[in-house]
Amino acid sequence: MSTPALARSPGCGSPLALARRRRRRTTGVVLGGLLATLVGVLAVRVLLGDYTVTPVDLVRILRGEMIPVATFVVMESKLPRAVTALLGGMCLGAAGALLQDHVRNPVASPDVLGVTSGAGLGAVVGAVVLDLRGPAVTGCALAGAVVATALVVGLAGRGPRASTRLIVGGVATAAACHALVQWVLLRSSITGAHEALLWVTGSLGAATWDGIRWLALTTLALLPLAVAVGRVSEVTALGDDLAAGLGVDLRRTRAAVLVLVVLLVAAVCALSGPIAFVALLSGPIARRLLRGRPTVVAAALVGAITLVTADHVAAYALPGTNLPVGVVTGAIGAPFLIWLITRRPTEVR
Repeated sequence: MSTPALARSPGCGSPLALARRRRRRTTGVVLGGLLATLVGVLAVRVLLGDYTVTPVDLVRILRGEMIPVATFVVMESKLPRAVTALLGGMCLGAAGALLQDHVRNPVASPDVLGVTSGAGLGAVVGAVVLDLRGPAVTGCALAGAVVATALVVGLAGRGPRASTRLIVGGVATAAACHALVQWVLLRSSITGAHEALLWVTGSLGAATWDGIRWLALTTLALLPLAVAVGRVSEVTALGDDLAAGLGVDLRRTRAAVLVLVVLLVAAVCALSGPIAFVALLSGPIARRLLRGRPTVVAAALVGAITLVTADHVAAYALPGTNLPVGVVTGAIGAPFLIWLITRRPTEVR
C-alpha cells in the first residue's frame, strides 16, 4: 500500500484517529482535574472551618472511633452537609447540562425554565400547608416540578421559535411559582414562615443521613441514565433534521430529557430546597473546559464542586452567621447569567 493511501486510511495515523485521541486525552485530563478539585474542596469543607479536624482524626472517626466533640461535629454537621452538597451538585449539574445541550441554549437551565421553582412550590405546600414530612414532601416536590414542566412545554409548543418560547414561558412560570410561595408563607405562622423561608432560599443546614441515603440512591439510579441520554443529545445538538436523519427519535429523546431533569431537580429540592443557578453554571463551565464539547459527567463534577464550595463560603464567610447556600449561589449565578447573555448573544435564541 502506498504512503498516501496509508495517510488516508482510518488507522492510527489518520487525522481523524489523531483528533479522536487528542479529544479523549483532553477529556481525561479535564475529568481528572475536576475529580481532584472535588476531593480538595470536600477535604476543605470537612476538615476546616470554625472547628478544624486533622486528616488522621477524620479517618479514625470514619472507622467508628469516638473522639469527644470532633465526632459530633463531623458526623452530625460537616460531613452530612458535604455529602449532600456533593450529591445535590452532581444532580443539578447533570440536569442543567442535559437541558442546555438538548435545546441548544446555554440559559435553558431548570432555574430559568421554572422546574426548580415548581419543585420548591410543591415542597412548600406539602410541608407548610399539608404539614407533611419525609418522602411525602419529596412527592410534593416531584408533583410541583412535573406541573411546572408540563406548563412550560405546553406554552413553548413546536416550531423554530420553540426555544425562545420555552425560556419566556419558563421565566413566567418561575415568577408565578415564587408569587404562590410568598402567598403560602404569608398565610403560615411566623415560626413556620421563617423555617420555610430558609428552606425556600436553598439550605443544606437540615441535611440528615436518612435524606442522604435517599438522595444517594436517586443519584446512582439517574446519573447513568443522564449520561446515556446526554450522548444522544450530542447528536441532537447538530440540528433536528440531521439528528432525525441519523435515526434519533426526537420525541422520545425530548421526553427522556425532561423526565430526567424533573426527577434530578425534584430529588435535590425535596432535601435542600431550590438552590439557584448551580444547574445554570455547570454546563457552560464544563463546555468551556472541554473546548465546546458537552458532557454530562463534567457538568456533574462542576456542579458538585460549585455547591460544596458555595456551602463552605455560606457557612464561614460571615463570622457567627450561617447563610443559606442559595444566597451564595444566587450571588454568583446572577452576574454569570448576565455575562452569558451579553458575551454569547448568538447562542441565546
